[in-house]
Amino acid sequence: MKIHLVALFQRLDQIKTGLTLAFASSILSVSAQFTGKLVYEKDNKDSKLIMTYFQNGTKGRVEAYTLSPGKENTITNRQDTILFDFAAGHEIHLSNHAGRSLAIVTKYTLVIMDEVLSKQTQVTTVQVLGQETINKYACTHYLLNHTMGGRSSNQKDIWITRDIKGIPAVYVMGAYLYFTPGYAQFTKLTEAGGNGVVVRTHDRTSGATMDLLSADFSTPSSSLLAIPGKYTIVDNSNRSVPSR
Repeated sequence: MKIHLVALFQRLDQIKTGLTLAFASSILSVSAQFTGKLVYEKDNKDSKLIMTYFQNGTKGRVEAYTLSPGKENTITNRQDTILFDFAAGHEIHLSNHAGRSLAIVTKYTLVIMDEVLSKQTQVTTVQVLGQETINKYACTHYLLNHTMGGRSSNQKDIWITRDIKGIPAVYVMGAYLYFTPGYAQFTKLTEAGGNGVVVRTHDRTSGATMDLLSADFSTPSSSLLAIPGKYTIVDNSNRSVPSR
């Protein structure tokens, strides 16, 4: 009986240790999440593209618009606002067209793209090019190379910092380009150590560069990350990609 009791207490200690580690891991995961607002800018020849990312917990939001020079920097083009529900794996496009306000719910667009292109030969590699200081942030420089059908389709330099508290669930990667969870190129980047806040991206094909302008750690309001009441929800999240 004494031997059985000793074994029982040892097993209880193992369970306690496991629960402690699991709890610590969950706390680390929550604390590692980014909370706040990141503002990015891409300078064009005659305009500026401003992209803003908000996150609080499992909710996110992206806004993008173009500023043209002139009186009070006129907004000439505004992208539909995109909301993200990371728990559900959905993005929601807030569309205003022909007098209708629609909240169109889908799976992540880039994940759908992966599914569409799944039968094509694709290879993504990530090189770590070293440590650099960009806009006063200590960054790691990565080179992401993506080939499709044996041809290079994308080469992007990415500078990521851990100086900023938290890791966003979405990376702003260029003009109207957002890496979302589950996207193959995003997974490759994080597996190579690219976990942090994107400070700069440079597309080697187009020559376009986007920089982080500011980071704000104020908690976004819940209403900012929710579907406004006036929008009609159109749920396309269960639509599958047609087989070919």
